[in-house]
Amino acid sequence: MVDLSLRRLCIALNRFDEASATTEIRPVAVSRPHEFQALTQSKAVMQVAIRMMTDLISEDTVRRLSISGPQKISSI
Repeated sequence: MVDLSLRRLCIALNRFDEASATTEIRPVAVSRPHEFQALTQSKAVMQVAIRMMTDLISEDTVRRLSISGPQKISSI
Protein backbone atom coordinates (compact mmCIF):
# COMPACT_ATOMS: atom_id res chain seq x y z
CA MET A 1 0.00 0.00 0.00
CA VAL A 2 2.84 2.38 0.85
CA ASP A 3 4.61 1.51 -2.40
CA LEU A 4 1.50 2.38 -4.40
CA SER A 5 1.10 5.71 -2.60
CA LEU A 6 4.77 6.51 -3.09
CA ARG A 7 4.51 5.63 -6.78
CA ARG A 8 1.47 7.89 -7.21
CA LEU A 9 3.29 10.73 -5.45
CA CYS A 10 6.29 10.33 -7.78
CA ILE A 11 4.04 10.32 -10.84
CA ALA A 12 2.27 13.45 -9.62
CA LEU A 13 5.57 15.22 -8.98
CA ASN A 14 6.88 14.26 -12.42
CA ARG A 15 3.75 15.66 -14.03
CA PHE A 16 4.16 18.87 -12.03
CA ASP A 17 7.77 19.17 -13.22
CA GLU A 18 6.72 18.62 -16.83
CA ALA A 19 3.96 21.21 -16.50
CA SER A 20 6.40 23.69 -14.98
CA ALA A 21 8.87 23.11 -17.81
CA THR A 22 6.11 23.71 -20.35
CA THR A 23 5.24 27.11 -18.88
CA GLU A 24 8.92 28.04 -18.97
CA ILE A 25 9.19 27.10 -22.65
CA ARG A 26 6.10 28.96 -23.89
CA PRO A 27 7.39 32.55 -23.44
CA VAL A 28 10.51 31.66 -25.43
CA ALA A 29 8.40 30.46 -28.36
CA VAL A 30 6.27 33.61 -28.26
CA SER A 31 9.32 35.84 -28.56
CA ARG A 32 10.05 34.57 -32.10
CA PRO A 33 7.69 36.52 -34.35
CA HIS A 34 10.01 36.17 -37.37
CA GLU A 35 9.06 32.49 -37.66
CA PHE A 36 5.46 33.48 -38.29
CA GLN A 37 6.27 36.24 -40.78
CA ALA A 38 5.40 34.06 -43.76
CA LEU A 39 1.90 33.56 -42.40
CA THR A 40 1.21 37.28 -42.43
CA GLN A 41 2.04 37.88 -46.08
CA SER A 42 -0.80 39.29 -48.07
CA LYS A 43 -2.92 37.07 -50.23
CA ALA A 44 -1.96 39.04 -53.35
CA VAL A 45 1.76 38.43 -52.78
CA MET A 46 1.14 34.71 -52.36
CA GLN A 47 -1.01 34.60 -55.51
CA VAL A 48 1.76 36.29 -57.54
CA ALA A 49 4.32 33.79 -56.27
CA ILE A 50 2.05 30.85 -57.05
CA ARG A 51 1.32 32.19 -60.53
CA MET A 52 5.04 32.65 -61.25
CA MET A 53 5.82 29.10 -60.11
CA THR A 54 2.97 27.68 -62.19
CA ASP A 55 4.15 29.58 -65.28
CA LEU A 56 7.70 28.30 -64.84
CA ILE A 57 6.52 24.73 -64.41
CA SER A 58 4.23 24.99 -67.45
CA GLU A 59 7.01 26.50 -69.57
CA ASP A 60 9.40 23.74 -68.53
CA THR A 61 6.82 21.06 -69.31
CA VAL A 62 6.14 22.49 -72.77
CA ARG A 63 9.87 22.68 -73.47
CA ARG A 64 10.38 19.06 -72.44
CA LEU A 65 7.42 17.78 -74.44
CA SER A 66 8.44 19.70 -77.55
CA ILE A 67 11.85 18.04 -77.71
CA SER A 68 11.58 15.73 -80.67
CA GLY A 69 13.51 12.57 -81.08
CA PRO A 70 15.48 11.57 -84.17
CA GLN A 71 13.46 12.16 -87.30
CA LYS A 72 12.85 9.33 -89.72
CA ILE A 73 14.24 9.79 -93.19
CA SER A 74 11.56 8.94 -95.68
CA SER A 75 12.60 6.99 -98.74
CA ILE A 76 11.62 8.65 -101.97
